[in-house]
Amino acid sequence: MYKKLKITSLIISILTILFIAGCALYKPPVEFTKSEFKSDGCSMFPDIWHYQCCYNHDQSYWDGGDAEDRLQADNIFKQCVADISGDIVANSMYLGVRMGGHPILPLPWRWDFGIPYQKSYRQISKK
Repeated sequence: MYKKLKITSLIISILTILFIAGCALYKPPVEFTKSEFKSDGCSMFPDIWHYQCCYNHDQSYWDGGDAEDRLQADNIFKQCVADISGDIVANSMYLGVRMGGHPILPLPWRWDFGIPYQKSYRQISKK
């Protein structure tokens, strides 16, 4: 009986500590003022043939959203480039945006660059 009470007390103590820590770490949603949209064209790649693909992709990256939104934007970009230059160039540029555009990277062309650096994806309301 004593051992069961001791284990129950320990579990309640751990759960209480986790609850308090969770409350302390909670950050309410923050409203951001988006910066003015600016495109640098094809970041780190020649703009000659793919500027419109890159411009549209930059608009999506500026808008931001969750991981699914980013994957969709990158797939649309890849298809746009493939339609102009073929699969080899498209796959190369796709790999570049998937690796170099992650929101955890503090780069000017990262996903969701229209708001201050957040280090993660965010859910946006689709109005």
